[in-house]
This record gives sequence, structure tokens and C-alpha cells, in this order.
Amino acid sequence: MEKDGRFRLRSAYNLVAGDEDDEPGSRWKDLWQWKGPNRIKHFLWLVMHGRLLTNKERTRRKISTNSQCNFCKDQDETIEHILRSCSRAKSIWDKFNDKCVANSMNLPLHDWLMDNIRQQGTGTDFGIIIWHLWKQRNEEVMEGRIFSRDSLIARIQAWFCIVEQAKRHAQKTTCSNSATVQSRLVCWEPPREDWIQIQSDGSVITQTGKAAAGGLFRDYLGRCKGAYVCNLGSCSITAAELKGALEGLKIAWKEGYRKIELKLDSTTAVDIIKQCDRDDHRHGSIAKQFDLFFNLDWEVCVSHVFREANFAADYLASKAHDFDFGTHRFNVCDRDLVQWLSHDVLGTSHDRNFNVN
Repeated sequence: MEKDGRFRLRSAYNLVAGDEDDEPGSRWKDLWQWKGPNRIKHFLWLVMHGRLLTNKERTRRKISTNSQCNFCKDQDETIEHILRSCSRAKSIWDKFNDKCVANSMNLPLHDWLMDNIRQQGTGTDFGIIIWHLWKQRNEEVMEGRIFSRDSLIARIQAWFCIVEQAKRHAQKTTCSNSATVQSRLVCWEPPREDWIQIQSDGSVITQTGKAAAGGLFRDYLGRCKGAYVCNLGSCSITAAELKGALEGLKIAWKEGYRKIELKLDSTTAVDIIKQCDRDDHRHGSIAKQFDLFFNLDWEVCVSHVFREANFAADYLASKAHDFDFGTHRFNVCDRDLVQWLSHDVLGTSHDRNFNVN
């Protein structure tokens, strides 16, 4: 029974589950009151709901046949394994044992998470640590980047400082006439049923100036109908964005697609395509090539999307640097691209801050 003397199913469930001492929904209130970056807060929400696409989960969904941990290769890669029981995670917790509640490592995963998130002083650092464990895992799997224990520790400590500085700055900032910052969850949205969506993105390596672009074609069910990468040599990031989108239109026309949604995460590139002065703008010559395609007998809608809804194209643009100069097409997706496609189809959302005047 609840405090008003009435029987409710949730009360019975809490009693059976052993949570009768918790107020209904208290753990979720504590989670959303966690003091830290929104991107990590959303990550914690995914962890609590078991939404991380680990190798074990990918195997269950028949996306992969390998459920083992990529690091220790000794056990199935579950959320608990990545964040706590893997030998790499244990080595990190040995370093940051003061950030974790004493004797809590043997608690069930949810209890371990909530006990530590609720802690004043160390709760924020705890969230930063487990986010970096997951982030490092993804960078190794998706980008082939290998990190030593010391480098991971250094990254975590740097984030401790960044977040602490941000908190101090927020305390000093007044909200007199400044824009109000709001956040919302952003996810990939499919095209209309009889349309094809082109997701395109550009990439430039700052140290070398080398540019590349990549994109893919998707139907309303999220299925990938093909992909492409372009090694562009040297050019600006805006030129890379434009050239990648232009290449996507060329391929779409040759493939016979006649209803196109072109999505880019660069507002600058979208503005150039839609409304720049073709004669005076520095990218006017590229913009004129878009006009040639817009005059063909088909429908093309160009719009901006947030980067959080364009991760598949972002992955391809980064991958394009590994190819020879020119455009390369492929119809078979590698496992890393499949993982991003799966994230999109499953409706995985990402927190995004934006200003409201």
C-alpha cells in the first residue's frame, strides 16, 4: 500500500523487487538532477535503461556474431563488463578509487550507479569516468584508435578540470539580457516513404589540411542503399562539405533516384547551396554546379541537420582519408557503419544545447 492507504501495482512491484524504501521514480529524479554535462547525463540515462549497443547486445539483435570484449577477449562485452569488471575498467578504478563509494563494486549495476551518482562532490566525477570508459571503447572499435591506461587517465583528469571550471563560470554568469540556453534530444529522422535521403559530411585534418567527404543513401526504413567516400586533396572544410554533397547528387541521379532529401550538418554549406551570390561568393563556382542539378527533372530538398543526427556520414567522411584520391563507392557496409545505422534505426537520441532569444 501507498501512503494514502490505497493499493497500487507499482507499490506491489517495488515490494517484490526490494525497492520498497525508495519513493517511486526517485532514482530517475536523482539521475536528472545529476550535476554534469548534458551529454553525459543522457549517457547515464542510456546506461540505466540498458540501451548501450555492446557486443553482447549486438549479438542478441543478430547484428554481430562476436559477443566478446574487444579489449580482454575473455568475457562477453556487457554494460557491466565495460564499466566495471573488465581488467581495463578495474585498472582505472584502482586509480580513481576515491571517486567510487567504498565497498560498492559488488552491488548490482543499477544500485552501484545510483549510489555513486547521488554522492555530493564525487558524483559528477563518477559519471565522467564511466562515460570515458564507454567513449574510449567506441573510439577503439570505430576509429581504430588505441589508448594507454595513462592517456585515458589524463583525459579523465582533464575533464574533471573542464567541468569544474564550467561550474564556476556558470555560478558567476548572470542571465540579464543573454539568450536562454535550452536542450533537446536529437536523433536521426527517416525520409518520406517514397524519397531517398542523402546524408553527407566533410572532414579536414587540421595538421595537414587534407580534406575528404563521405555520404550514404537511405530509404524510409533506414536501410542503406549505398555509400561513397571522396578523398579531395587539400581544400577548406566548407568546400569539402559542398563537394561531398555534390558527389551525392551526382550518384543519386545516375542511380535513378528522383525524390531526394539532402541533409548536411553545416549551416554554412546549406546557406551557400540555397542562397549565396553565385558570382561574388568564394564558393560560387561550386554553387553553380548545384544549380545544374536542381534544373534536372527531379525533386531535391536541401536542409540542415544537427551533427548528432548525422553520425553515419561523419564516420564515412573520416574514413575517406584512408582512401586514394578521388571518389569510391561501395554497397556493402562495414561493421562500424552498420553500428551507426543501427543506432539511428533504434532511435538513439543525443542531447543538444541551443540558444533561444
